[in-house]
Amino acid sequence: MAELVPSKASFFSQRQKLLSSPWGKAGLVLLGFTLIFFLYHSFYAFYIGDDEWIINSGVTFEDYTVDNYWTWSSRYLYNALGFGLVHHFKLWIFMDIGVSLIGVLLIGSLLPFGERWQRYLLGGGCYMLIPLLFNYEAGWIMTSVNYGWAFLGLGAFILALEKARRGDRMRVVYWLLGILGALYSAFNEVASVVLLLASILYGVILYRQKGTWGYALAGILIGLGGLLNALLCPGEAKRLINETKTWFPEFATLSLGGKIVEGIAFLNGSLFWFLPLGNMFHASPLAFDLFIVLLLAYGHVAKKSQCGQIFALISILGSLGLQAACHGAYRFPPQLPWGDAIFILFQSGACLTLLSLGVAFFLLTHGERNFSFSLGLILLLALGSKAAMGLSPTVYDSGFRTGYFMILGFIVNDILLLQKIRNLDFRFGMILAWFVAGSGFLLFALSFDTWYQVDPSVLRTLFH
Repeated sequence: MAELVPSKASFFSQRQKLLSSPWGKAGLVLLGFTLIFFLYHSFYAFYIGDDEWIINSGVTFEDYTVDNYWTWSSRYLYNALGFGLVHHFKLWIFMDIGVSLIGVLLIGSLLPFGERWQRYLLGGGCYMLIPLLFNYEAGWIMTSVNYGWAFLGLGAFILALEKARRGDRMRVVYWLLGILGALYSAFNEVASVVLLLASILYGVILYRQKGTWGYALAGILIGLGGLLNALLCPGEAKRLINETKTWFPEFATLSLGGKIVEGIAFLNGSLFWFLPLGNMFHASPLAFDLFIVLLLAYGHVAKKSQCGQIFALISILGSLGLQAACHGAYRFPPQLPWGDAIFILFQSGACLTLLSLGVAFFLLTHGERNFSFSLGLILLLALGSKAAMGLSPTVYDSGFRTGYFMILGFIVNDILLLQKIRNLDFRFGMILAWFVAGSGFLLFALSFDTWYQVDPSVLRTLFH
């Protein structure tokens, strides 16, 4: 009878065997993130925005999806999926947790640091650099379906392209995730443009390197399909007319140059100007600030141009200064009136900060052809995906959620810089890696002190 009861020594032996296996500690890390995401969704996810409208309107699935296609948007896949998930809220919670875990795995796959559990822990911290506001601005479900999942799918495809360019060995599952992600993201107009441009540029590089350029060709075809889907959709033209009248009547009179200026102004606002939110962490582009800090650190470790390091220092001080000043102008009296003078002052400071970053980037990556290409391409795609909103009359109504890919691009660049720093100075690189991950965990925790209060009763509803 005593033999049927495991001894304490046997228990510790089994535990040690589990932790020493390749997936032991990594599995515990993923389990920890699963619990964090589960509690986060349980406490904070509820019907607001478009989700609330769908529930209260009583509209049928057929009327909603068909009417949207003919009068509103080419995102019929997202609308159909979102409509179904709005009526099955618990299912959405588990699906979104799954997508979040895929994001952790993908980012962790880029990290060459230590064991698998360390990569996943660092990857999870980096994933949490995505601001909380991006997840629910237009409703938890519809925002995630239209933006979060779409741009994460786009990120999965570009990550696969980057690993192909570097010659890394990739498991089939990551290639499949990339293709599925590209197919899903193609229904988002901005994502399809970024997908097409990234695939063309990576395709050229892979062809010159005699690499696997067929994967890039698939991205080009999928991107073209997404653009054609948007151009041929009758609802897109009608939406353009309606939203121009509703949100931006002057849009119809703007030249291409004027729309570009509007896009740059919107980009600057997303990077530096915080609206009166719960706190400045709620929509903080911390991944952007970390990118500048890591660029400065790389210049120092690699003994690059001192002039470039000075410009990097100017850009990080300018970024933090603008962010703090703009947030303070809203949060503390006397509140500054929004007018032409303040707008010009802010935009001038923002443009000078970005210009300083551009000079620093050129000076600190000069001579590193492949590295500067990857870093520069992802940076341009990230900033361009946000600035491209200037071509839409909803530029000032789209909000922060359109910056999902921009933040993902900054996160990928943070990782690429960490790799270079670690290769040059292992100890310093590891310290910075944990600093970046810790910043993500801190941002995630501080973001909870925002508009909404925790309601524990929501958790109980999941089990009924």
